[in-house]
Order: sequence, then structure tokens, then C-alpha cells
Amino acid sequence: MINIEKINKFVDISAKLGELGLIIVEDVNSKKVATVGVALQKKDYIRSKDYLELMDNLENKQATFYIEPNDKLDDLIWRIVRHYNDGMVSMMDRKNHTGLKTIHFLPKESPLILILTREQVDKSPQGLFEYVGGIESV
Repeated sequence: MINIEKINKFVDISAKLGELGLIIVEDVNSKKVATVGVALQKKDYIRSKDYLELMDNLENKQATFYIEPNDKLDDLIWRIVRHYNDGMVSMMDRKNHTGLKTIHFLPKESPLILILTREQVDKSPQGLFEYVGGIESV
């Protein structure tokens, strides 16, 4: 059973600190991942389905979360993670082929939460925890 109060407290603290938050779902059960997503939506977080939506939400000062659908953290999301604390991300718009996309934001105004399963964390790039402020395991 997922403790929603625990998630809410974690999300609030992460946003106040302006740090990237990581919620690790220990069980691969997709219902648990969905439950965490619903809890964040109730806190007015918007789900970003890909790197472009994530960049747009950060730039628009929207609290957002990203649920990784693949076996490991996507390379484009990984790039955003590495530059989140800098408040600036530049990358090619590979989806629309419109050239370089650059965003500027303040982490305290654009909270970001990643949701990964334990297996995804284990397969993701080394150094992930160096860029994450707070980690909550559910």
C-alpha cells in the first residue's frame, strides 16, 4: 500500500528546496506507479509524456512529473536531469525537427519529480543520484 501522505510531504519539501525529486517504486506493479502519478496530479502536478512536454512545463513554471515508460531513463530526460539545477536546458528538437530548443527556468518555480521503478533505477546511467535532491521509496 502506498502512503499518499508520505508522498505529499516529500513533494512539498522537494518543491520548497527547488531540488529534483525522485520517487522509486519498489514493486514493478503498474498500479502502484499510476497511484503515485494520481497523487501528484492531485497536488497540481502535470504529467510530462516526453522531453518536449517536460521542457515546456519547466519553462512555463508548471510543477511536473515524468514516469519513465522504458527499461531505463531516457537519454533526453537524463540530459534534462543533469541540467535541472542549472535552470537552463538546450537540445535539438528531434521530435519536430525545428532546431535547437533552449529553456530557462528557476527550479524553485518549476518543481520536477521523476518516477522510476527499482529496475529502471538500476539500469539508468551511473551518477543519477548526484543530480537528485530528495529520494522517496514507496
